[in-house]
Amino acid sequence: MAANYEMHKPYVLAELPRPLGSASTSYAIGDIYGQSGVGRRRRRPEIVVGIDGEAANLYDVSASRLITSYPIPPQNTFTCPPISIRVRLPKGKGIARYTYISTRDTSKALSITLFKDVVDGAGKTTSTSKTCRLRASSPVCYIGAAPSFATSTAPDGAQYMAGNLVVVCTNGDIFALDPEQLDQRWKESASKISRDEVSAPVSDYSVQSVFVASGQDIVDGIFEGHAASFTSALPQQVNFGEAGPDTIVLVSHMVRGGAAERQLSIFGILPAPEQPEAALQQMVQIHVAPIPFQQPPSDSLAPHYKLHLQSGSLLELQNGTLNVYDVTTTIATVKHTLRMQGATSFLRLSGHSTLAASPTNISIYNPAFHSLQATVPIHISSLAPGSADDNSNYTLSSYFRRLDLAVGLYDNLIIGVQVEPPKAGGKRAVGDGLLIDSIGKGTPKDLIQSRPTKRVKSSALTALLPGSVAGNYMERCLQDMDRADEFLAEGDLKSFEEHLAAKFQVELETKDPAAAEEQEEAPGGKTLPDWNWLLDPSDYPVVDRRWTLYTISRVIALDADAEDANEAVTLPLASSNVFIYLVLAGHLTISNIRAAFRDAQQGPEVPEAALAEGLVLRLAEVDPTLQLLVTYVHVTKLEPIELLMAIRTIMRSLDYIRDPFKTKTSNLLTEGPAEGETAEEDETIRMELDQLEWQLQTTEHHLDDNEATRARGLTSALAKLGTHSSQSVVRALRAHLRADEVFSLIFVLRGELVRGSWTSKYVDGTLPGTTVEPEAPSDDSICLIANLLSRCIDAVGPGGWLLNDTMTVDSGADFLHALKLEASAALEGIQEAVELSGVLGEVVRYGAAVRKHAKKGAKKDGRQLVIRAEEADVEAREGSWLPVGLKAGKPVSREKVVSGGEVVKRTQREIGHLVSHKVEDYSLESM
Repeated sequence: MAANYEMHKPYVLAELPRPLGSASTSYAIGDIYGQSGVGRRRRRPEIVVGIDGEAANLYDVSASRLITSYPIPPQNTFTCPPISIRVRLPKGKGIARYTYISTRDTSKALSITLFKDVVDGAGKTTSTSKTCRLRASSPVCYIGAAPSFATSTAPDGAQYMAGNLVVVCTNGDIFALDPEQLDQRWKESASKISRDEVSAPVSDYSVQSVFVASGQDIVDGIFEGHAASFTSALPQQVNFGEAGPDTIVLVSHMVRGGAAERQLSIFGILPAPEQPEAALQQMVQIHVAPIPFQQPPSDSLAPHYKLHLQSGSLLELQNGTLNVYDVTTTIATVKHTLRMQGATSFLRLSGHSTLAASPTNISIYNPAFHSLQATVPIHISSLAPGSADDNSNYTLSSYFRRLDLAVGLYDNLIIGVQVEPPKAGGKRAVGDGLLIDSIGKGTPKDLIQSRPTKRVKSSALTALLPGSVAGNYMERCLQDMDRADEFLAEGDLKSFEEHLAAKFQVELETKDPAAAEEQEEAPGGKTLPDWNWLLDPSDYPVVDRRWTLYTISRVIALDADAEDANEAVTLPLASSNVFIYLVLAGHLTISNIRAAFRDAQQGPEVPEAALAEGLVLRLAEVDPTLQLLVTYVHVTKLEPIELLMAIRTIMRSLDYIRDPFKTKTSNLLTEGPAEGETAEEDETIRMELDQLEWQLQTTEHHLDDNEATRARGLTSALAKLGTHSSQSVVRALRAHLRADEVFSLIFVLRGELVRGSWTSKYVDGTLPGTTVEPEAPSDDSICLIANLLSRCIDAVGPGGWLLNDTMTVDSGADFLHALKLEASAALEGIQEAVELSGVLGEVVRYGAAVRKHAKKGAKKDGRQLVIRAEEADVEAREGSWLPVGLKAGKPVSREKVVSGGEVVKRTQREIGHLVSHKVEDYSLESM
C-alpha cells in the first residue's frame, strides 16, 4: 500500500516589525543550536531573524513566541543570516546563549557583533555585547561556529568558549575570530589556496554557498568512508581528535580564461600551533570538484545550493529547475534533474523528498521518480489581510523534523507549514521514496526538463587545448617558425628567445638600465632577456606541442655516427633560456626528442640508450653542480633507462662508482714531458691541466653544498625507478649497467638500510651516546629499498653477488666470515619473527575471524548490504576488548528488511535483545 505525505494549510507563526520610514525591509533568518559538549550540537526548534535597522529577534517555533531581542543601530543592515548557540555550562552553572550577527553601515564598514546572555543556577541573567570592526574588502556571506566550538575552563575556574568563529566573505576571504573577544586569529584566502591544475588566471571569484562540518562527517559522506583520501592532503605532523579537523566546504563561481566555471572546494582548518609565529598557513585545501553548468550562468538567476553530507549530494535550484549532483566523484555528476514549476526556494525533507515553494503553492517532489507527492495552495491574505504584499515569494528557511514543521518567510510574516511524513503500519516510516509511492503521481510532461541538446562548453577541457588544425592557424604557425629560424640564422639570440617566450606564455623580467649594461651580451650584440621562472612545473601554461617539438629540434643536435654516447648528443644552445625552459617544464623526454627530429625530417636514428645517456651527460656538463640534472629528474616523466643513466651519473659524482670519462692525470703533476714529444702532446697536457682545475672548482662547490642536492636527486630517481614494473627495471639494469655499477647501487641501498635503522632491533630505541629516541622511518621507504634490492640481485643473479663479495675481500676466510655473519643475522630475524607470531598469533586469528563473520553478516535474503563506516568503527572498538577464549561471535546486523522491501535500522533495544540470545548459558561474557 502506498504511503502519502500530508500537508496542512499554512499559518502565521509571527509577524515581523517594519522600521519606521522604510518602504521595504529585508530579513535574514538563521538557525539556533543547542550544545552540551564538543560535537554534541543539535538544532533547536527556534530561529533567529535579523531585521535591517531594527534588531535580531529570537523566536520559539513550537510556542510561536518571541524569546528575546537584540537591537542594532538604524543605519546597520544584515549581510548574512545570524547564528545563535545555546550552551549548557558544566556542573550545573547555568546556561549561556551566544548570538553572532554581521552588519554593514552606510559607510560600507563591516562589523561582527556578539550578544551574550548568561543565566546562572539561581535564574539571574547577565547580558553583554561586544562589536569588532572586520577588515574585509567584500561583504560577509556566512558566519558560523566551527564544530570544535565548545566550553572550556580557564585556570582561574572561569568558563569561556573555545574554538573558532568562522566568517566567510564573498570574495573568498576566510576569517577565524575568537568567540569571546572577537579578536582576529588568522585570515586566509580560498582563491589563493586553491590548487587547481589549470594555469589560466582566475577572476571574479565569488562564494555562493558555505557549509561547515567536522572532518569525520566529510569522510563518511563525500569521501564515502575513505579516510586516507582525506588525510593525504593534510600535513603528516598534525594530529587531530576523533572528529577530525574543522572543515569548510565552499561552492564558488569564477571566471577563468574568459569562461565561467564553478567548483566545490573542501578546506581543512589546521590546529593552532604552540608558537603562532611559526605557522605559515592555517588552512589547507583537501579536495576540489568542478561542477558543470546545466544552464547558461546568469546574474539575474543566481542558483541556490544545499549540501547533504550523509549522501554526498549537492542540490541546486535555478530558474525553477532542481539538479541533484553527486559530489563523491572527481567531477560532480548529475543524478537527478526535475523541473518544479515556479519554485523559488526548497528544503530537503529526506533522501528522496524535497519541499519546494512557489508564489502560489507549496509542493513535495520526488526527484528520483519525477513525482509530485503533495501540494497545498498559499492564501496568506486570508490569514493576515493587508499585512503581506501580493507580489512576495514564500522563502523556505528551516525544516524541523521532530515537529514535522517547515518554516519560511513571506514578506514580513513567518509562515509555518505542517508536513507529516508517510506512515506504515501505524508507525512513522523511517524512510520513503519507494516506487509504489510515486505510481500515478508523475509530474506533467511539460514540467520535466529533458537533457539540453546544446550543452554549455566547459573551459576545463576546451580552453586548455592550444593549437588547432582549423582555419589559418597552421599557416600562421609555420610563418612564426620561419621567423624564428631567421633569428637563429642571423645570430639574434635575444629576438629568438623573446619570440619563443611569447609562444610559451612565459613572462620576461624587467631590467634596470645599469644592470642591463653590465650583463653579458648575446652573439647578436644584444643582452639576453631574463625569463620569469616558476617554482612548480605545473604552473607553466599548457602550450601547443608543435612549438615544444620545434624548440627541441633547435636546441639539441644528434649524431647517429658517433662512436659512443658521450658524442651522440650535443647542445648548440645549452646556455639559452629556451633550453632551461624545456627542462623546468618537463618537456625534455625521449619520446618528445624522437618526435621532434621525426617531424623535422632530420632523420638521425640514435639508439635509445645512447640518447638517454648522452642527454644526461650534457645536463651534467651544463651545470656541474648537477642542480639542473636533479630538476630534470624531479619534473620529467622518465623511463627506467633514463632514470638509470641519471642514477649512474649522480653516483659517479659522489665517487660511489668509477667514472670512465674522467681523464687519468695521476702522472701529470710528477712526470715531465719526455724527449721527442710533439707540440700536440704539450697541448694535450695543457688541456688536461685545465680539466684538473675545473674538477677542483667543482669539488669545492660540492663541499660547500649544504642542501645535499645530489643526495636529493638520487633519492628522487630511486623513488621514480621503484614505480616501474620489475621486469622493465631488471631488463634495463642488465642491458645498460655493468656488473660493478649494479654492485655499487646495491651497496648504496644497503647503506640506506643502515642509516634508516632498518637493520637494528626494535628494542634498540636510542642511538649510542644519545637519549632521544629516533623518529620511526616511513614504511614506504623499506618497501622501496627492498624492491630495488631484489631487482638489482635479479639483474646480476645470486651467483654474481657472491662472486662480487669474494672480489671485495682480501681472502676467502674473510668472505666466509662475512657470509656467516649475514646468515646469523638473517636467522636471528627469523627467530624473532617466529616468537612474535607465537605471542600475537591468537589475536591475529581472532581478528581474522571477526572480519570474516562481519562480511558474512552483511548478506541477507541473497543481497549484499553495504557495511557502513560507523558500523566498522563500532566493530573496531568492540574488537579492542578480547573476550574469554578468543571466540569470535557473529555480530548482529544494524539493519533489517521490513515489509515492502524497505531497509531500516534496528533500535538499540532490539540489537541488545538479539545479542543476549547469542550468549551461551553459564558464559563469563558480560552484556
